[in-house]
Amino acid sequence: SALSSLATNIATCLFVLVLVRLGPRAGLAANLLAAYALWFAAILVLRWVSWTVPLAVLGNIAVFAVCLPLTRQADWGDRPASLLRRWFDLPLRALLVGLVVAGVVTAGDSIGPAATGIAAVFPISLTTLALAVQPRLGGAALSLAMAGALRAMIGFALAMLALHLTVPVTGRWPALGLALAVSLAWSLLVMLWQQRRVRRLARR
Repeated sequence: SALSSLATNIATCLFVLVLVRLGPRAGLAANLLAAYALWFAAILVLRWVSWTVPLAVLGNIAVFAVCLPLTRQADWGDRPASLLRRWFDLPLRALLVGLVVAGVVTAGDSIGPAATGIAAVFPISLTTLALAVQPRLGGAALSLAMAGALRAMIGFALAMLALHLTVPVTGRWPALGLALAVSLAWSLLVMLWQQRRVRRLARR
Protein backbone atom coordinates (compact mmCIF):
# COMPACT_ATOMS: atom_id res chain seq x y z
CA SER A 1 0.00 0.00 0.00
CA ALA A 2 2.81 2.44 0.83
CA LEU A 3 4.50 1.73 -2.51
CA SER A 4 1.18 2.27 -4.28
CA SER A 5 0.72 5.56 -2.43
CA LEU A 6 4.22 6.62 -3.46
CA ALA A 7 3.34 5.95 -7.09
CA THR A 8 -0.03 7.69 -6.72
CA ASN A 9 1.82 10.79 -5.54
CA ILE A 10 2.69 11.29 -9.21
CA ALA A 11 -0.98 11.77 -10.04
CA THR A 12 -1.50 14.06 -7.05
CA CYS A 13 1.35 16.29 -8.20
CA LEU A 14 -0.45 16.68 -11.52
CA PHE A 15 -3.66 17.49 -9.60
CA VAL A 16 -1.82 20.29 -7.81
CA LEU A 17 -0.18 21.51 -11.01
CA VAL A 18 -3.59 22.03 -12.63
CA LEU A 19 -4.81 24.11 -9.68
CA VAL A 20 -1.65 26.21 -9.69
CA ARG A 21 -1.83 26.95 -13.40
CA LEU A 22 -5.61 27.35 -13.71
CA GLY A 23 -6.24 28.98 -10.33
CA PRO A 24 -6.07 32.61 -11.52
CA ARG A 25 -7.79 31.83 -14.84
CA ALA A 26 -10.94 29.86 -13.96
CA GLY A 27 -13.61 29.44 -11.33
CA LEU A 28 -13.45 26.97 -8.47
CA ALA A 29 -15.71 24.35 -10.08
CA ALA A 30 -13.78 24.41 -13.37
CA ASN A 31 -10.45 24.21 -11.53
CA LEU A 32 -11.49 21.19 -9.48
CA LEU A 33 -13.11 19.41 -12.42
CA ALA A 34 -9.97 19.80 -14.52
CA ALA A 35 -7.72 18.72 -11.63
CA TYR A 36 -9.81 15.61 -10.88
CA ALA A 37 -10.04 14.71 -14.57
CA LEU A 38 -6.26 14.68 -14.84
CA TRP A 39 -5.88 12.84 -11.51
CA PHE A 40 -8.22 10.03 -12.53
CA ALA A 41 -6.66 9.82 -16.01
CA ALA A 42 -3.21 9.53 -14.43
CA ILE A 43 -4.45 6.84 -12.03
CA LEU A 44 -5.77 4.78 -14.94
CA VAL A 45 -2.32 4.91 -16.52
CA LEU A 46 -0.39 4.32 -13.29
CA ARG A 47 -2.40 1.22 -12.41
CA TRP A 48 -1.02 -0.54 -15.48
CA VAL A 49 2.54 -0.19 -14.20
CA SER A 50 4.19 -2.89 -12.09
CA TRP A 51 5.73 -0.58 -9.54
CA THR A 52 9.08 -1.23 -7.89
CA VAL A 53 10.85 1.07 -5.46
CA PRO A 54 13.38 2.41 -8.01
CA LEU A 55 10.64 2.96 -10.59
CA ALA A 56 8.37 4.79 -8.12
CA VAL A 57 11.26 6.94 -6.92
CA LEU A 58 12.26 7.82 -10.49
CA GLY A 59 8.64 8.60 -11.32
CA ASN A 60 8.40 11.01 -8.39
CA ILE A 61 11.71 12.65 -9.27
CA ALA A 62 10.50 13.12 -12.84
CA VAL A 63 7.13 14.61 -11.88
CA PHE A 64 8.68 17.01 -9.37
CA ALA A 65 11.32 18.00 -11.92
CA VAL A 66 8.50 18.97 -14.28
CA CYS A 67 5.97 20.42 -11.82
CA LEU A 68 8.21 22.52 -9.57
CA PRO A 69 9.51 24.80 -12.36
CA LEU A 70 5.98 25.13 -13.75
CA THR A 71 4.69 26.31 -10.35
CA ARG A 72 7.55 28.66 -9.52
CA GLN A 73 5.74 31.60 -11.09
CA ALA A 74 3.03 31.28 -8.44
CA ASP A 75 5.53 32.73 -5.95
CA TRP A 76 5.74 36.03 -7.81
CA GLY A 77 3.76 39.05 -6.77
CA ASP A 78 2.22 40.14 -3.49
CA ARG A 79 1.18 37.64 -0.89
CA PRO A 80 -2.57 37.46 -0.22
CA ALA A 81 -4.02 38.66 3.03
CA SER A 82 -4.42 36.21 5.88
CA LEU A 83 -7.25 33.76 5.43
CA LEU A 84 -10.09 34.34 7.87
CA ARG A 85 -11.57 30.98 8.79
CA ARG A 86 -15.29 30.42 9.02
CA TRP A 87 -16.47 28.44 12.03
CA PHE A 88 -17.26 25.37 9.94
CA ASP A 89 -14.02 25.24 7.90
CA LEU A 90 -12.08 22.89 10.16
CA PRO A 91 -15.09 20.65 11.01
CA LEU A 92 -15.90 20.39 7.30
CA ARG A 93 -12.34 19.46 6.39
CA ALA A 94 -12.21 16.93 9.23
CA LEU A 95 -15.52 15.41 8.13
CA LEU A 96 -14.47 15.03 4.50
CA VAL A 97 -11.08 13.57 5.39
CA GLY A 98 -12.73 11.29 7.96
CA LEU A 99 -15.19 9.99 5.38
CA VAL A 100 -12.33 9.13 3.02
CA VAL A 101 -10.38 7.40 5.78
CA ALA A 102 -13.46 5.46 6.91
CA GLY A 103 -14.16 4.41 3.34
CA VAL A 104 -10.58 3.26 2.80
CA VAL A 105 -10.51 1.29 6.05
CA THR A 106 -13.88 -0.32 5.32
CA ALA A 107 -13.03 -1.28 1.75
CA GLY A 108 -9.36 -2.12 2.36
CA ASP A 109 -9.83 -5.88 2.72
CA SER A 110 -11.98 -6.06 -0.39
CA ILE A 111 -10.00 -3.91 -2.83
CA GLY A 112 -6.49 -5.12 -1.96
CA PRO A 113 -3.34 -3.28 -0.86
CA ALA A 114 -2.52 -1.59 -4.18
CA ALA A 115 -5.98 -0.03 -4.55
CA THR A 116 -5.96 0.85 -0.85
CA GLY A 117 -2.72 2.75 -1.35
CA ILE A 118 -4.35 4.74 -4.14
CA ALA A 119 -7.55 5.44 -2.21
CA ALA A 120 -5.64 6.44 0.93
CA VAL A 121 -4.03 9.41 -0.84
CA PHE A 122 -7.14 10.62 -2.65
CA PRO A 123 -6.63 14.43 -2.73
CA ILE A 124 -9.47 15.31 -0.38
CA SER A 125 -7.34 17.59 1.83
CA LEU A 126 -6.20 19.55 -1.22
CA THR A 127 -9.83 19.80 -2.32
CA THR A 128 -10.95 21.21 1.01
CA LEU A 129 -8.06 23.69 0.88
CA ALA A 130 -9.28 24.86 -2.52
CA LEU A 131 -12.84 25.15 -1.18
CA ALA A 132 -11.60 27.32 1.67
CA VAL A 133 -9.20 29.57 -0.27
CA GLN A 134 -10.54 30.41 -3.72
CA PRO A 135 -14.07 31.60 -2.85
CA ARG A 136 -12.70 34.22 -0.42
CA LEU A 137 -9.22 35.09 -1.68
CA GLY A 138 -9.47 34.32 -5.37
CA GLY A 139 -7.67 32.16 -7.86
CA ALA A 140 -4.25 33.76 -7.38
CA ALA A 141 -4.33 32.82 -3.70
CA LEU A 142 -5.32 29.27 -4.64
CA SER A 143 -2.36 29.12 -6.99
CA LEU A 144 0.00 30.24 -4.23
CA ALA A 145 -1.45 27.77 -1.73
CA MET A 146 -1.14 24.85 -4.12
CA ALA A 147 2.41 25.80 -5.08
CA GLY A 148 3.30 25.58 -1.40
CA ALA A 149 1.50 22.25 -1.11
CA LEU A 150 3.53 20.84 -3.98
CA ARG A 151 6.78 21.55 -2.16
CA ALA A 152 5.42 19.83 0.94
CA MET A 153 4.49 16.76 -1.11
CA ILE A 154 8.16 15.89 -1.50
CA GLY A 155 8.05 15.10 2.21
CA PHE A 156 5.04 12.86 1.67
CA ALA A 157 6.90 10.93 -1.02
CA LEU A 158 9.87 10.49 1.33
CA ALA A 159 7.51 9.35 4.10
CA MET A 160 5.89 6.71 1.90
CA LEU A 161 9.31 5.49 0.81
CA ALA A 162 10.44 5.22 4.44
CA LEU A 163 7.23 3.39 5.36
CA HIS A 164 7.59 0.89 2.54
CA LEU A 165 11.22 0.15 3.36
CA THR A 166 10.93 -0.09 7.14
CA VAL A 167 7.58 -1.75 7.85
CA PRO A 168 8.84 -5.28 7.01
CA VAL A 169 11.74 -4.75 9.43
CA THR A 170 10.27 -2.78 12.33
CA GLY A 171 6.59 -3.60 12.10
CA ARG A 172 3.63 -1.31 11.48
CA TRP A 173 3.70 1.23 14.30
CA PRO A 174 7.44 2.09 14.36
CA ALA A 175 7.38 2.39 10.57
CA LEU A 176 4.35 4.70 10.71
CA GLY A 177 6.08 6.78 13.38
CA LEU A 178 9.17 7.10 11.22
CA ALA A 179 7.09 8.06 8.18
CA LEU A 180 5.33 10.75 10.20
CA ALA A 181 8.65 12.07 11.50
CA VAL A 182 10.07 12.25 7.96
CA SER A 183 7.03 14.14 6.70
CA LEU A 184 7.06 16.60 9.61
CA ALA A 185 10.81 17.17 9.28
CA TRP A 186 10.47 17.99 5.59
CA SER A 187 7.55 20.35 6.24
CA LEU A 188 9.60 22.13 8.91
CA LEU A 189 12.51 22.53 6.52
CA VAL A 190 10.20 23.98 3.85
CA MET A 191 8.69 26.44 6.35
CA LEU A 192 12.12 27.57 7.54
CA TRP A 193 13.30 28.00 3.96
CA GLN A 194 10.24 30.06 3.06
CA GLN A 195 10.64 32.29 6.12
CA ARG A 196 14.29 32.85 5.28
CA ARG A 197 13.36 33.68 1.70
CA VAL A 198 10.70 36.17 2.81
CA ARG A 199 13.16 37.92 5.12
CA ARG A 200 15.74 38.11 2.36
CA LEU A 201 13.22 39.65 -0.02
CA ALA A 202 12.10 42.13 2.66
CA ARG A 203 15.66 43.41 3.04
CA ARG A 204 15.91 44.29 -0.65
